[in-house]
Amino acid sequence: MTKIKTGDLNRIFDLDRSAIDADSRTVRLSFSSEEPVERWFGQEVLDHQPGSVRLDRMNGGAPLLLDHDLTDQIGRVENATIENGRGAAVVRFSKSSRAEEIWQDVIDGIRTNISVGYRIHEMNVEGEKDAEIYRATDWQPHEVSIVSVPADTSVGIGRDLVGDHETQIHNTQGTVMTEQTIDIDAVKNEARTAALTEEKTRVSTINAMAKDAGYLRELADKAIEDGMPIDDFNKVALDRTKDEMKRQPTVMPDAPVRSVDMSRTEREQYSLMRAIQAQASGDWTGAGLEREVSDTIAQRVGQSNGGFYLPVDMAWSRDLAASNSGNIVGTDHMGSSFIDALRANMVTSQLGARVMSNLQGNVAIPALNAKTNVYWVAEGAAPTEGAPTFRQVTLTPKNVAAYVDITRNLMIQSDPSVENIIRQDITNGVANALDTAALNGGGANEPSGVLQATGIGSVTLASAAAPTFGEIVDIETQISQDNALTGSLAYVTTPSMAGALKQTAKDAGSGRFVIESNEMNGYRVATTTNCPASTIIFGNWSDLIIGQFGAIEVLTERSASTGILTLGIHLAVDVGVRHAESFAKGA
Repeated sequence: MTKIKTGDLNRIFDLDRSAIDADSRTVRLSFSSEEPVERWFGQEVLDHQPGSVRLDRMNGGAPLLLDHDLTDQIGRVENATIENGRGAAVVRFSKSSRAEEIWQDVIDGIRTNISVGYRIHEMNVEGEKDAEIYRATDWQPHEVSIVSVPADTSVGIGRDLVGDHETQIHNTQGTVMTEQTIDIDAVKNEARTAALTEEKTRVSTINAMAKDAGYLRELADKAIEDGMPIDDFNKVALDRTKDEMKRQPTVMPDAPVRSVDMSRTEREQYSLMRAIQAQASGDWTGAGLEREVSDTIAQRVGQSNGGFYLPVDMAWSRDLAASNSGNIVGTDHMGSSFIDALRANMVTSQLGARVMSNLQGNVAIPALNAKTNVYWVAEGAAPTEGAPTFRQVTLTPKNVAAYVDITRNLMIQSDPSVENIIRQDITNGVANALDTAALNGGGANEPSGVLQATGIGSVTLASAAAPTFGEIVDIETQISQDNALTGSLAYVTTPSMAGALKQTAKDAGSGRFVIESNEMNGYRVATTTNCPASTIIFGNWSDLIIGQFGAIEVLTERSASTGILTLGIHLAVDVGVRHAESFAKGA
């Protein structure tokens, strides 16, 4: 006699929905049979003769679990028996919110797989060498689980070996048995960890490559979804970059883009404050470069409404250094453009929304409206016509204005850091307006944002101020059932809602909360006061498009009584949702 480590074993069975008693919240099910199962040590058969099955733990209130998670109990076993060579049990679901969620899935036929955990204490080895059968003559089931995905029966059901449980082996053929020393659990865990690490590296690397290259975003999303290796993505990304460089040559006089071909020196010398002061006073004598830049843009977009134009690729921040005389001067102008600075200040853009700049005229983006229908047909028969249909996501200019007030004292300051303050105020103002429109919008003269898009998923929260974890899962399900759970997935909600969810228990016993480490159910959570109150939005943010048209115009108006100079920043933008099924809300 020898021993081998078998640990905890599982077997998968289909749930018979006809055995569901909705009134008592019970299900009668089969949990074992004498069907042979391929294990790492050989063919395993569970004996169902009297005395072979220990039912004490099952009849003592064994737990009903979700996915064999001992911390996720959703009910209990009421009783268990052996009938006609099979193990049978009646399980009852609890009335907790977690159990109710799974119970509804069972009733609706969504969850149909049952798995039973058990341990084998003694086995007999039967048959000839290389065709041995390991018959479990003393075994004990100890829990029943509702599982989402059954194991692959072609390679052995429930092969996980948990713990150090050892099974005694009785050799009925008289051959010598040697002790098995292979640690299968360690080998599988090592392989699983390596695979997860490799996949995480692949996804993060591809996302990093597309982070600052908007034209790669859609390509990156598809590469992640299709499991494309990093080397293959590098090749296609390089080809796409070459095409992009050909598509955007050096700006010519008749080019539609709203930027100006300035040298590095000119970029360093350009001053927003100097342009503002010249516009306010009407004297551009000391602002020749700024006037030339504005006039060049005006030749392409038409005369302004009494203001001046800013180039969208103007550096948007500068480093400061002190000279020997103590005067503070700008020494470097390596900041990003206005559009890039805008992205950094927008929650929707940070989550993956695509900001398209330098647009001219109305834009129509093609999108698949209905997939091609596929049919099974008899030999020689013709299928019903099922050609795909397409639609267009249109972007048309809508005017947004941001206002920044500059006091008289601030205007006369010589410190160039004042310019950084004004630039940041402009950026924050525009970003705030765009985020508000992108998330909701739909008001007078506003673009229509995600919440106004026809066809997005919707879940009614029982308590708008305190949604449950089950309701969060329901929001995700709205997208998953449309096969749209892919891409730049994240949640957006208000700071107050996020604060409440950080204090809302995920379930009754785990001690976990709905939001932990700024993640909810594995997805990032971003907060902004621009999101409507008591609302949660979840979706693939790369399917949200924000378009910027034309140039940025700055108008000035000064109050004679206060000396305050008001800047009006005017920009034409629009928002479009490529696929409504990529988003869902809870409210």
